[in-house]
Formats: sequence, C-alpha cells, structure tokens
Amino acid sequence: MRIPSLKPGPHTLKLTFTNTEFGVLTSERTVIIEDPVVIKLQNDYALALAEGKLADASAIRKKLFARRFKRTIEPGRPIPIDKPSKPEPSTDWKAVASATWYPEKDALRVVVTVTDPDYVVLVKEGIEFGRYPVVSLHVCPTGADNDIVSFYMAPDKIGVQGEIRIGSKGAFTQFRENECVIAATWTTTPEGYIAEAKIPWSILKGLPANWTVLPVEVGIRHPQRQVVGLTMSDTSQREDLYAYGYSLLKRK
Repeated sequence: MRIPSLKPGPHTLKLTFTNTEFGVLTSERTVIIEDPVVIKLQNDYALALAEGKLADASAIRKKLFARRFKRTIEPGRPIPIDKPSKPEPSTDWKAVASATWYPEKDALRVVVTVTDPDYVVLVKEGIEFGRYPVVSLHVCPTGADNDIVSFYMAPDKIGVQGEIRIGSKGAFTQFRENECVIAATWTTTPEGYIAEAKIPWSILKGLPANWTVLPVEVGIRHPQRQVVGLTMSDTSQREDLYAYGYSLLKRK
C-alpha cells in the first residue's frame, strides 16, 4: 500500500476492506503528522535544560510556541467545549459546555459548566461507579509534550474523585477529596454540573514567572459512553499525550 506524502497537521485516513466474511468493512481515523521542526525544537529544548543552558531553553520555548500554537483565549471568558473528540465523535449527545480560566495569584483556576440531559437522567437514577462523566484538564507549561500536566475529575458520593498525571509519560496518582495538591469541587445542577479545579503554579514545571501565554485544554466525556467526548480545542488526538492544537491562555 502506498501512503501519500502529507503536510504537517491533522489528517483523516479512511481504510476500506472488501471481500471479508462480513462484507465491506470501513475504518476511519484522524492522525496528526507532526511538524518535523516542532519535533526538533522539543528535542533541543530538553537538551538545553539537561545541559543547564537556561537562556537557550527560554529562546527555544518561544520558538516552539510560535510554531505550534495559534489560537488564543481570554481569561475570565467562557470558551465553548464543542469540538468532537477523536476518533469516535457523537451526533446524538446534547451536552452544551464551556470552560472559563482564571490565572490567580497562587493557582490556575478552571470552571467547567455543563448542561447535559444524559447526566441529569443518571443523577435521578443514582450514579453508579463507572457510569459518570469525566472532566479532563491539560496544561503544557513548556509547549513540549513530555511536560503536559493532566488532571481528571468525576463526581463521587463525597464530592469528587480523580487522578493527576504530571508528564505525558508519568504515572497516574489517585486521590480522594482533600488529598491532592489540586483542589477540586463537583456541583450537580438542575441542568447538569459544574466542575472546578485550582491547579497550583508550583506543579507546572518549566513555566516562566513572566509568562504571557500558556497552552491549555479541556475535555469532557459522556457519562455512559467514555469513547464519546468533546474538547475545547481541535486537538484531533489524545490531548493527554500531545499538546498539538491546545489553546493559548493569555495571562491578562
């Protein structure tokens, strides 16, 4: 099979298999062709840090941001979470959501507001373990994939449960309410829910004190079908592993 040369960015690949015992089978998947310049910049950034060349690392970070991120968002302004997550978007999920970011003195506060009829039904039935929505927050202080901080939260009988992962290849850490450095709350409303989290600046390693923009992302998952979700930005891939497509949050 011959694969055409593709430009950097998201591409949807569609494969069709004929003459199978089930007839014609079709598979579709969106993939990202990463810009080779971005790959080199990430490697150069890691090398500069390892060698203690902080000035060089700072300059490389600026180049990485300029090359990799385009969309900017304002603090304190609700941003719609309306991009179907890949690879299995849903057309019958009626959720309407937004994320509002607040850069504060000691932490980055995020408020996610969701109107979701499916969640309301679950609340009336009594939410069971494994049948609840998930809100994911992702921050990439350096612009490099290996420095992504991911935080996942979901409703629990005592308020909220979740886990955090620092570094895209790091291990998850389970937490219960009041046991994590990230303060989180989950409030059920008549129309859906509001999830809020405060991410301390101290865990965003590599973030300069004088930062002006910060790559961020938010995702929500269907309360019963975890393969169905929505994201704030058009990431076109797993946002916990790749910062491609994140939105740049302005400091003020």
